[in-house]
Amino acid sequence: VGYTVTCPAEMDELDGFDPTGMTGYEPLDRLGLDLHTVLRRDVLAVLDADGIGTLPGFEDSRGATAEVALGRALGLRVAPVDRWITDAILAKRAVS
Repeated sequence: VGYTVTCPAEMDELDGFDPTGMTGYEPLDRLGLDLHTVLRRDVLAVLDADGIGTLPGFEDSRGATAEVALGRALGLRVAPVDRWITDAILAKRAVS
């Protein structure tokens, strides 16, 4: 729909991290994930973003809530992913 998507969760998975069955509050260092390093990477991604699309349950992730808070502080549009998709489809129809 015209967006370039950067997904921190997918970046984690590419680094070998599997969040299956997690609540979002586990001690990640015991699972081989350094939260400081991951959040640094995610902050840089937010700084390069034009907006943030949230997924259901993002409130249960420390990383996602930090990304959303930073996005809001920066004045970025923060909306559910399905809203971004709907808006893009409607915009495309408007110019057709």
